[in-house]
Amino acid sequence: MKILLRISLLLITTISCTSQNKNTKKLDLVFLDECNGQIIEPEYEIEDFSEFNYKLITVFVKRGDLIGHFITTLENHSDTLRVPKILFAFDSKNQSKSKRQLSMNCDQVCNGIETQYYQNGNIKMKGNFKNGNPVEIKSYRENGLLVTQAFYKKSSFDFTKVNYYNENEDLETYQLYQYKRKKTIIETYDVNGKLIETEERASLE
Repeated sequence: MKILLRISLLLITTISCTSQNKNTKKLDLVFLDECNGQIIEPEYEIEDFSEFNYKLITVFVKRGDLIGHFITTLENHSDTLRVPKILFAFDSKNQSKSKRQLSMNCDQVCNGIETQYYQNGNIKMKGNFKNGNPVEIKSYRENGLLVTQAFYKKSSFDFTKVNYYNENEDLETYQLYQYKRKKTIIETYDVNGKLIETEERASLE
């Protein structure tokens, strides 16, 4: 479960998402699309991680002819959520059934260096993309310090390696990913290269 939580937090700090559990509890949410500065009314789903005392909300927005997926924590039932310009986008709300996937900056396919900022002007995310596919994505805390560095398989949204940094921007742990036919193996190492945890997860069908 530690790895599941860590992966969820990584997805929050970057731009990918998936959610399965719909929650219809009354909410008073406002969604601001940073692409045009307008209030939108997108579809969304909520997943309650009660064991970790937080909720995730997945927002689905149009990006070109695809559906952009945005995930973030939901702390209040009344809140304004800013939908970022840069998102992973699919031709379906269900990633596992999607036949097309691209990284999008509003309606443009990401290519080369793409950067996203916090409202205070600090870098939130900086990524290197090739024809819509992520090569490397760095995510930053609001104070501008690095929090994760993710590397991806060629022409894929799948991780190969993810580095995690502490609040002093020192490398704390890293994860290596191996993809088998029906499972994904995730190995977590400490800063000295010592294996501290291994998890096997069923691959998405």
